[in-house]
Amino acid sequence: MNTIKKYLGIVWIILGIGALVIFLMQIIKIMQKATAKISAETNLVQIAKLETEKANSLMQWSILFIVFTIIIIGFIIFGKYALDGAYSKKAI
Repeated sequence: MNTIKKYLGIVWIILGIGALVIFLMQIIKIMQKATAKISAETNLVQIAKLETEKANSLMQWSILFIVFTIIIIGFIIFGKYALDGAYSKKAI
């Protein structure tokens, strides 16, 4: 059972790092799309409206990034402890 916990610790670490990379790539893609949308507009009123949308989008994704990054780091730490054997019956 302890070997299964150690292998699952490796799985948690890999999943945590992978989720962080994928999440970061999605945020970059969304921010690039918002920037391209603003640079394509020429009307000042539309630019002001899009700047507001970009600011709202940036705030939303910043909060999501902070929250999910903390959760993902928790997964990685959980995996590290499982890999070290901290959850075995001998450690308790």
